[in-house]
Amino acid sequence: MDTWRLGPEVPEEVAPGGSRYTKRYTEEFERDAIALVDSSGKTVTAVARELDIGSESLRGWYRRAKADQGGA
Repeated sequence: MDTWRLGPEVPEEVAPGGSRYTKRYTEEFERDAIALVDSSGKTVTAVARELDIGSESLRGWYRRAKADQGGA
């Protein structure tokens, strides 16, 4: 089995097509995405797909926002 590598500066754990960089979103974008989940009646996964973001990212933002508001 061949091992895929970009070069010596890239860890071997980086898979083909994977990103070495984490996308950063503004607080405003996160708030708007959370509000869209609340107002649309859609699932977190559906909203994340529409916004082209990871569903786990949106789920984490949503849970954190609800915890900060004192909700479950």
